[in-house]
Formats: sequence, structure tokens, C-alpha cells
Amino acid sequence: MLKSTIFLFLILLLPTFILSQAKVDLDKSVPLWLETDTMTNISKLVWIEDANANDYTINEVSVEPNITFLGMADGSATEFELGELEKGQEYALQVQKSPDGVGMIRLGYELPLIHQRGRCLVIIDDILPEPLKVEIDQLLTDIQMDGWTVDTFHVNQNDLVVNVKTRIVSWHDDEYANSQAVFLLGHVPVPYSGNSAHDGHNNHQGAWAADAYYGEMNGLWRDVNVNNTTPSREKNKNIPFDGKYDNTLLPSEMELEIGRVDFHDLPAFADDEIELTRQYLIKNHAYKTGNKEYPRRGMIENNFAGFAEGFGQSGWRNFTTMFGGNQVSSQNYEVILDTDKYLWSYACGGGSYTSCAGVGTTSNLWAAKDIQTIFTMNFGSYFGDWDSQNNFLRSALASGDVLTNAWAGRPVWYFHHMPIGKHIGYSAKFTQNASGFFYGTGFSSRSAHIALMGDPTLRLHAMKPVESFGAQGFEGTVLLNWVDSPDATHGHNIYRRKQGEEWVLIAEMINDATTDFCVEPNTTFDYMIKAVRLEETGSGSYYNMSLGSTTSYTSGDNPFFDTFYADGDMDGFGDAENFTTGCALPPGFVENELDCDDTNPDINPNAEEIPNNGIDEDCDGADLTVSSKDRDDLNIYVYPNPAHQYIHVEGEYDSDWHYTIFNAQGIILHKGRVTKRINLRTNIPGLYFIKFEDSEQQKFAIRSFFKEN
Repeated sequence: MLKSTIFLFLILLLPTFILSQAKVDLDKSVPLWLETDTMTNISKLVWIEDANANDYTINEVSVEPNITFLGMADGSATEFELGELEKGQEYALQVQKSPDGVGMIRLGYELPLIHQRGRCLVIIDDILPEPLKVEIDQLLTDIQMDGWTVDTFHVNQNDLVVNVKTRIVSWHDDEYANSQAVFLLGHVPVPYSGNSAHDGHNNHQGAWAADAYYGEMNGLWRDVNVNNTTPSREKNKNIPFDGKYDNTLLPSEMELEIGRVDFHDLPAFADDEIELTRQYLIKNHAYKTGNKEYPRRGMIENNFAGFAEGFGQSGWRNFTTMFGGNQVSSQNYEVILDTDKYLWSYACGGGSYTSCAGVGTTSNLWAAKDIQTIFTMNFGSYFGDWDSQNNFLRSALASGDVLTNAWAGRPVWYFHHMPIGKHIGYSAKFTQNASGFFYGTGFSSRSAHIALMGDPTLRLHAMKPVESFGAQGFEGTVLLNWVDSPDATHGHNIYRRKQGEEWVLIAEMINDATTDFCVEPNTTFDYMIKAVRLEETGSGSYYNMSLGSTTSYTSGDNPFFDTFYADGDMDGFGDAENFTTGCALPPGFVENELDCDDTNPDINPNAEEIPNNGIDEDCDGADLTVSSKDRDDLNIYVYPNPAHQYIHVEGEYDSDWHYTIFNAQGIILHKGRVTKRINLRTNIPGLYFIKFEDSEQQKFAIRSFFKEN
């Protein structure tokens, strides 16, 4: 848990570029960032001054929304000391401002690398795979090289949404613990749900486009109650049993992260949906491979300055956690982004399906300009219902370098996970599941209309990957070499796998060509290398990696390769079920697999066998059995001894007794009911044992005899 000290007197002055339009946004939010003194390693939480604030409550969040109170700060304070952060530990903080305002931040110091990100399902419109084979193959490779396991299936634009959902559920349930992201590529059938006007217009009350339907796995989606034929747009009308669902709110929390790239029905652009998809995939690959360099800053334009909701707070709350307080500003969106680059941006204004007042229209903004931002948010009336012709929200992805968009205002969105290395789909699902006073999400939280436009696997910081990665080998030794990534400030990670298996990290943060010693002979291996960099953000620091570069190598003979067996009881004999392979004997292992009980040092092939105890001490496959004459009081005798074909039995036994004959190695020869004369059924001379036992296994006797020819 974090320790804290309150600063009451140090005031951070607002940067002079903050315009009056930002006031209402800042009244409703607490834009947070982290600052650390490099000399003392003491960190403090910092926020923008609010002259109207009464006080601030700082909480640590364990499992949201469960909180631990850290402290209070006076309304004039702009800092809160956190102490020295534990290296590699992620913290989640929430700050509540009185009378109104919320801020959230995920932070940490040198947070560790994320090697595996989970499973990603890419659902592809079936008009795309043939003309876009090269670009789609590259997309799938890029996602895999970022640590995802990728699955795909194709759908037709006319498929029923319930059938698409059934396939998603089946995929999710196959390995639900690792299933995370679903990427809808193309005009995948659009679900509709609800009976609400999230933008406040009566003629827009009804069912809205609802990709959240595809990400919620176990709730009940009804289509029986809503009967609304008043919306002006046909698709918003919702009547029972029409395939559009009743749910305005999510029936339960989202399990999957959904993102959509869909250029269907955008005649404002000269290119068709196939070509627009191609252009998106090309720029998406360019960004992920570090070939679109952007200054780390955010800009906000709020044309709803008179609205007390403070729609622009979706920008302020998030951008400071990414870039700190000095790299976030109020700007003119359509003018600035036509020429200047901002990694993140936000703009809102009165809207229609194809326009945002003070920002532009689909035709004169997205189709006419190359907007210079990667991640953006827009808000205005109508276009949040994005399945419409020339839709303003969806069209953004066809312009310039834009890769994602979200209708951010109802509710407020959270992307504060991205500056510590999380992907954007993670934040989208967080936003969809967040609600209430704790999060300060405002109207329409937990609603089915909340959707991400764009690739859900995108991350905030892209790096250039390694080039010219190759492998050469001889007699079990593989030399790996490459051309360094210029972004590899902290070296490179190398992974290896047998084809079809999981990646295993074999070298960490190295700078020079390396050797993989002792590989398994006559086996094909894949190798992957990733550049590593420590990212410094408004939320602390984390280790980041580029996409992987791969090469393959098929090994020949390796005369040094062997199998070694664990010797858990340290008796010099190994366990055949617990082994490893390599070229050198590791500690705790031996070169044989002869132990039959590796938990007991008194049991091994060199141990002395103790007769008649039911334990195979010397691991020969059976316990040694000898006469029990001295161990029982039963008067049972066998003769003759030595015997030939038969033995005779006399003494105290009943007709329901049974016998078992063993040889000297403890191997059972045959069993039967005890009679006065027993056929030995063997021609092999030697020492034998016969066990007599009553039907309830309460009494027994063992006698020995020799068999002669």
C-alpha cells in the first residue's frame, strides 16, 4: 500500500494556453499525472489547480471499485506525495474532488514487460480476404508478433448477428481464461439494441448500433418488450422479435474487448470499402512498426463549453496520464491537425450523422484532409450511432493517420491504462464496464451503445523492430545475429519455440549477437527477437517491446544432447516421469531413470529388499515373499517338499479359502480355491511360495517349497 504526504501550499499554475472552453471540463475532472524526483526516488501525484475545489480525497484501488483511503488534500493543493514506489508494482489511484470531479490513474515505476497478451479473434467480412490477402496476412502477423494468439473466421454481411455471436461464444468458451480481444474487420453484421436517446433527441430514441453485444458472454439479451416505431431512421425502430434487442444497459459485464474497422457505405470518399480497408491496414502496420513518429502530446477542442457535463474531460482526464500536464492543450482541432501532429486528440460539438459543429463534416474534414493524429475521440448528436451512411465517427478511420475513434462524452471514456503498456481494447472494455459516482462517467454509462472504432490491439507507444534477423548453427549450437533496432535503448529479448508450441524467453535485454547452446537435434525451431525500451510517461515508466522479428532453424545432429532425470530423494537414481533435456547435467538430476519411488531414499535399485512388507524396495517390480511360518499360528502344512507336479495341503482351513502361488521374483503364477491336492502347473524347478487366505482376508499363511523336475 502507498504511503502519502499532503502538499497544501505548492500551486501548479495553469499553462497560459488553456482556453476558456476548458473550464467546464476541468471543473468536472481531476487531470492527474505522476512526477518523480530522480535524486530521492520520491513520487508525487500532481493535478491541475481548481480554484473552486473544496478538497480532494485520494484513494488506492485494489480491485475496482474497492478502495483504500490514502488521504485528503485541501482545495488549494495540487500535489500529493506517494513516497517511493516499489519497482515493478502497478498502482491504481482515484482522486475525488469536492464538490464535483474525478480523476483516475494507473501508475508504476519500471513496470515489467508483457510477454503474452492473450487470444485475439479477428472476424473478417468475406468480401475482404481475396483482394486484401497480403494486407490481412500482415495484420495477423503483426498481432501475433505483439504477443497475441490469433484466431480468425469469416462472415457474410447478411449473416444474422445471433449466429455471429454463437461463434464468438464458442471461441471464448474454448479457452475463456485467455480470451480477450475481438477485432471486427469490415462490415461484420451490426447488432442493434436499446430504447434510448443517448444524445437527447426524441427522434433518435430507439435501438442504436451495439457491438457490445458481441463482447458480453453470459447475460440475457431480450427481444420481446420494446415496441418503438417513432425514430426517424428506420434502423433505430425496435419492435418485438425483429432481431434488435431490448437492452439499453449491458445485462452483465463485458468479457471481451471489441474493436471495429468498417468502411461500408461511405460514398463521401473516392475509394470503396475494400480500398479504404487496404489503406487502413497499411497505415496500421506502419504505426505498429514505428514508422509513423508522433510527438507525445494531446489536444482538445470543446465546442460545448456551455454544457455543464464537461464533455472534453475525456481528453483532459486521459491525456495528462499519458503526457503530463505540459503536453496537453486546448486547440482548434480541424486547423491544427491538418498540419501538426498530435498522438491523441479530442473534439466535440453539435452533431448530425455526418458532422460535428465547429469541427467539420465527413466530406470536408475526413474525406478532404489527412488528419494528423493516431488516436482520437469525437462527440456530438447522432453520429455516435455509427451504422449510418458517411457516419462521422466511423469515417475518421479513413482519414490521414487516424487509427481509432470513440464517441466520448456520454459516457466519459478512460484510456489511462495505455501509458503503462496496455492496449486500447483493454481501456475500451474498462469504459464499458465502468459506471456510477466512483468513475464519474456521467450519462449513459454501462450502455450497449459504447463502442471502439479501430484495431483493439493497438498500443500507445510503437517501436521499430529488429531487421535482418538470422540463425546459423553446427552440432547443437545456433548463432543468432541481427541489425539493432534504433529504438532498443534497453537491448533485445529473444524467444524460441518448437514449431506449433509456445514461445519461451531464452535471452533478456541483450545487445550483441548471441548463441543458443545445446538445441535438440533434428528439430525445427522458430526464433523471435524484440527490441526493448523503457518508456517514461505521465504515469511513471514501463518496459516496452517492439513487434517481434522471426527466423527459423532446423538443427542437425547434436552429440552432446541428452536426457536427465530428477533425483528428488538424492539417492543417485532418477524419476522416469520427471526429466529435462540438455547438454550438461543440471543440479538435482541424474543420467538414469531407475528409481521407482523418488520421494524415498531407501527405495532404489541398490536397496535391500525386505520380504513380505508389500514394498518393492529394490525396484525389481515386486516385493520379495518368503515363508510366513514364524509369523502366524495357523496349522497349515504342504508336502512333499521338494514337490514334483502336485503338493498336498493339510491343516486348519475351510473350503472357501483361496491360494496364490508366486515364484521367487514375486510374479504370480496362478490362483485357485484351496483343496487337498493342488496342481503346480509349472515345469520350471526352483523356489516357490504359496499364500493361503480366508474369504474375508482376515487370516493368511505363506509357505515355501521347492519344485523338482
